[in-house]
Amino acid sequence: MRVLAQWGPTEPNVFASCSADGNVAIWDARLGKSPSFKAHDADVNVISWNRLASCMLASGSDDGTFSI
Repeated sequence: MRVLAQWGPTEPNVFASCSADGNVAIWDARLGKSPSFKAHDADVNVISWNRLASCMLASGSDDGTFSI
């Protein structure tokens, strides 16, 4: 299974990950926990934090859809 991760732009201990099962997760490295959610029905192949509103994350999928 392929997993992609990206550190948050403002929180040094927070990062997001996405995977081929369609899930996106937000991790807190201090806690080792990740609330995850089903963002897509196909492989998630890109994630990106919004640099102006760090609480927003966009993801894109192999099926051509995106989620925020």
